[in-house]
Amino acid sequence: MSELSGKALRDAIEERDRLLTQWTRKYPRAAKDVVAALRKVRFFRGDPDEYTCTMCEEQAVEWVLTDITEVEGPAVLPYSDDVNAYEPLCTPHAIPVCEERLGALNAWRFDSATY
Repeated sequence: MSELSGKALRDAIEERDRLLTQWTRKYPRAAKDVVAALRKVRFFRGDPDEYTCTMCEEQAVEWVLTDITEVEGPAVLPYSDDVNAYEPLCTPHAIPVCEERLGALNAWRFDSATY
């Protein structure tokens, strides 16, 4: 996984924000559940900027769901009630981690589907 920077990072943030807006409109209940889960993480663990990114030594700026063993919600808006399923990450690391998580969740849900 490569760290994003410069124009690639700005483009990735813009695309992520566009997709989040789209998915929030499509899955309003799941979006509320994600917000509630992140509030719970902040309540029990504090703000992410109180930590350094778990992948580098930069200041973290967001909590990112990294443990997908027990997630709820659609693959595009997953969340967990387990506050320890989230890691503090800087944005250049958060975006690729979220992309990998989406791919893993889609693959898992496709593979486990019954027909």
